[in-house]
Amino acid sequence: CLDRNPAALGYAQQAAAATGLPPDRLQVVAGSAEALPLGDGSVDVVIAVHVLCCVGSPDRAVAEVRRVLRPGGRYLFIEHVAAQPGTRLASVQGWVAPVVRLVADGCNIDRDSLQTIRAAGFSAVQVRTARTCACLSPLTLHSIG
Repeated sequence: CLDRNPAALGYAQQAAAATGLPPDRLQVVAGSAEALPLGDGSVDVVIAVHVLCCVGSPDRAVAEVRRVLRPGGRYLFIEHVAAQPGTRLASVQGWVAPVVRLVADGCNIDRDSLQTIRAAGFSAVQVRTARTCACLSPLTLHSIG
């Protein structure tokens, strides 16, 4: 488990323990999605939650996911994404995005994460979208294989 915020690492350990996962089955480290501490083609699945909306270089983070996934591996994640341009929601996102970045650990609710993923060249992208009032952002569930 990797998180850029060292203060969040304890939450991951607590959540894993609550599911009954033995402590020796989970390694929790602070790090960057733009420089994953894993070998090329070394993992079957990457699971990411609200990563691309918070990193400095979403393109680099997605490139790192591609690098560490084995051929046929899967990338599963949940992201905030930009609303359709010209919509009322896009306007609201534009107004509140600077405040959200300040209070939500750098989250960019108006970032087009889905376009970043599609541009990375994954073989298939399946998308389910849900609205979340708290962040005024469509929440997109991605499954890539």
